[in-house]
Amino acid sequence: MQKAIDIKVELRVHIARQYKTQTEAAKAWGCSKSFVSAVLKGDKAPSEVMLKDAGFKKVQSAASYVRA
Repeated sequence: MQKAIDIKVELRVHIARQYKTQTEAAKAWGCSKSFVSAVLKGDKAPSEVMLKDAGFKKVQSAASYVRA
């Protein structure tokens, strides 16, 4: 069984490496900057598009993620 991942941290790292800014990531993912910010703060769950782009998939609950 794989260990649960802190998706907020993983998405921050992915944004820094792939897009440089949250604005660029939001454009690529087809969402608002405020949605990206809410996800990174833990206020909202990430979209499937965000997860797939970063190499993750949702498992069991919105709080558990594993590498795809």
